[in-house]
Amino acid sequence: MSDSGVLDTEIDGWETLEPARKRQRTSELEDRKEPVIASTEELVRDEKYYRTDGDCVIRVENTLFKATRDSSAFQHMFTFPAGDKQLAEGSNDDYPVRLVGDTVDQFRALLSIMYALPPELQSYNSPTADIDNLITVAEITNKYHFASVETWAVDALHDVLSGTYGLPQTDLAICDSALMARLLETAILCNHTRLRSLIVSKWTNRILLRDLSPTLAIVLADRHMLRSLQGIAYYVQLMEMGSDLSKLKADKALSRDQRARLLSGHWSLVKLWDRLRVTAPAFERSDGCTFHNHGCLKVWEDQWLEAGKNEKTLSYGSADVLGRLRCIKEHLMMNGEIVLRLTPQCRKAAVESLWRTIKEVEDGLADHFNDLTQCSE
Repeated sequence: MSDSGVLDTEIDGWETLEPARKRQRTSELEDRKEPVIASTEELVRDEKYYRTDGDCVIRVENTLFKATRDSSAFQHMFTFPAGDKQLAEGSNDDYPVRLVGDTVDQFRALLSIMYALPPELQSYNSPTADIDNLITVAEITNKYHFASVETWAVDALHDVLSGTYGLPQTDLAICDSALMARLLETAILCNHTRLRSLIVSKWTNRILLRDLSPTLAIVLADRHMLRSLQGIAYYVQLMEMGSDLSKLKADKALSRDQRARLLSGHWSLVKLWDRLRVTAPAFERSDGCTFHNHGCLKVWEDQWLEAGKNEKTLSYGSADVLGRLRCIKEHLMMNGEIVLRLTPQCRKAAVESLWRTIKEVEDGLADHFNDLTQCSE
């Protein structure tokens, strides 16, 4: 990587990249001299990446590419049979190296980085970077263990999406759930902690704002055991379901186990509220408070109980603990008794204790969505 942030293929050394595997010569290549592809198949040469200076023909789907094996990422990727060079795998169109499981677009994306000029690579260090292309490059380089290019791609994804170069054209504040999911899967695949944290944070915030449906987030969070995303996604799904169980039955995107966790979460959160509504968050006596237990603390506890019974508080669902706690906070911040009868220091400590309670509930949401129908061993 040069000082300008551009991937320098000469310094980076494509030839040092470790592949996922080596292709072994087949018995057909050893025992008989006939093409490994049927003559009736219609193959096309890629217009851009069937290069005249290449010496390794690669087939992806029904498209042929010709890349330079020496001094490239392909130098150590395959083992070629000794002997007749005309039969060597990758030597010509009749005997291409065949990549299975990749698409033409994926392989073109890889070659676009391999053969990119410095200004072309620099375009990925900008708000207008092609996010879809970066994701594809990260995925395919991970598959073939091109570690250096993989790191470059996911670092670029993080820097662009986090706003390092300004407001990105692909904005996480407005993109859809499908892109969020693909970005998260890529971050996990490439073990990129900063990108994973960024996507989880942005996704949970938008789910809490009801800007995105939580359903896909539930699937991803369960698959990868992402507790913070899991808790928020299940919680919002439960809030959207409300008391209408027909919505839960109608949601085919959720499995039986996920539905069971939602029902278990409802029961657990209702029980949590029953405890919280009668127990005001505690706070220590502040300096200068001479009448704490029977003064500031008693007033705080009394007003907490009243706020918990307030009509506006109870307008939130019985399992919407966060909604009810935030409603109580707004009520107590405007409460005359709190303002007049608590010392300024105690009032500040009381409000901070309430904030901590809200944060603890939010951080622990995932623990409420354990399937209670499963027997613990």
